[in-house]
Amino acid sequence: MSYCAKYEQCEQSEKGTKLCMHCKEFNKRHIKFIKIDDWNRPIFKVLEKEYYISDLNNLFPLDTPEAKIKEFYKDKDLCLLLTYHGSRADCEPMGNQLKDFNFIFV
Repeated sequence: MSYCAKYEQCEQSEKGTKLCMHCKEFNKRHIKFIKIDDWNRPIFKVLEKEYYISDLNNLFPLDTPEAKIKEFYKDKDLCLLLTYHGSRADCEPMGNQLKDFNFIFV
């Protein structure tokens, strides 16, 4: 177990960290679906920050509607699937894991 800055309990597991209420709020990131890129990767904009994230493993046809994308990710642990894409939607993805973030679709 680990503790956040507010001394609340955060639990470690093989899936990552189960965040306490303070950390969930602090690490909350709102994301908006932007597009499917030429490599069939879904691209999302992190609204609180100036960067984009993507899923390098789950690919979609170019004409997939936003509702289908949201439905696919509805019950998934987004911090394990989404990776840092870069400062622009059209750049080459960096692939850095974004563990311990609480991603929320808008």
